[in-house]
Amino acid sequence: MGDFNKHLKLAKEKLKATLTAYQNKQTTVVGDLGIKVVEQLVEADAAEHEEHFGDHKSRHEYSNRNFPSEVNKAMRKV
Repeated sequence: MGDFNKHLKLAKEKLKATLTAYQNKQTTVVGDLGIKVVEQLVEADAAEHEEHFGDHKSRHEYSNRNFPSEVNKAMRKV
């Protein structure tokens, strides 16, 4: 899935499910899906730069190279 639009579509789908879970007070589901939304957005950005990765470590390394330190600090918390 090295395709920007595909990752963006997945992020939107997961965000919609996250909002539904939040409305249903499913807090652990909200946390799990929230992380997945962020992962898909990072993957979408990577796809724009012809990069692809599937593991957690590679995603963080990419984020550290390409996003502001505040974003990476927040990502390390999740």
